[in-house]
Amino acid sequence: MRRHSAPDLRCGLHYAAPQSGRTTALRSNLLSTSILTGSPLVGMALAAGVTALGVAPASAQCFSGAAGTLTTAACNVAAVPGPGSTAVGLNANATGSGATAYGNFATANGLVATATGQASVANGSNATATGFFANANGDLATATGGSAFANGEFATATGQGARADGAVTTATGKSSVANGSNATATGAFAIANGTNTTATGQGANATGTAATASGRIAVAFGNFASATGSFAIANGAAATSTGSSAFANGFNATATGQNAIADGDFATATGNNSHANGSNATATGQGSVANGSERQPPPARPPPRTAT
Repeated sequence: MRRHSAPDLRCGLHYAAPQSGRTTALRSNLLSTSILTGSPLVGMALAAGVTALGVAPASAQCFSGAAGTLTTAACNVAAVPGPGSTAVGLNANATGSGATAYGNFATANGLVATATGQASVANGSNATATGFFANANGDLATATGGSAFANGEFATATGQGARADGAVTTATGKSSVANGSNATATGAFAIANGTNTTATGQGANATGTAATASGRIAVAFGNFASATGSFAIANGAAATSTGSSAFANGFNATATGQNAIADGDFATATGNNSHANGSNATATGQGSVANGSERQPPPARPPPRTAT
């Protein structure tokens, strides 16, 4: 599975005297790129051979009962099950001791692996896949929900279309994505992309090593970036934004307070609606404004003296 490394978000970002509307445009771009879009996903399907509320299975299905088809070609499994294994459904495959596959084309491959649902796949010791097209790949991996995908040891994906890719990753919520070792995404459409990243909240996006985004559509882009609060944005390595719609843009920039803006390397804005604009600028207090400056080049060296 191809993984995407966090982009270098500092390239091309310089902060002195930005034009009017620049911050708003950048904020809008970051929010729009953080939202995961996807096509509609199919819902959960019942395992083959199971009926509900007295509804009979469709024609040519595998089911039990007086008129059952368990002994017909409609229920032929893909291979002889392993020791102590169970396979039920057309082309179901249970390979490995104690493996269980329920559903047409369900596959359980590994010690005590369990696949339940049409075309579900559990591959690895104690792997568990539950739901139509659910896929759990790795020892103790767990995928629950239609098209859920868990790839890696102890990976867990829960929710329709949830995706956990990497060892000890966790994705919880519809179409949530956790990509990288120990990454955790919690909430519908939440994205945690990078080692030890955490995204919590609907549409939250944390991209970069140890990045953290907490809040609805909170965005943290950059290694160790942290955004806390709905629509909060931290863009840059070690950038920190805290508060609803707080915006920290630049290396080590810090914005604290509702609508606070720190735009520049080492810029700091503290207080609701405060604005620190430029490198090393500091604005403290509600509605305060401070302008910084770009780092100046070193002075030219004087010409060498000539011997007399």
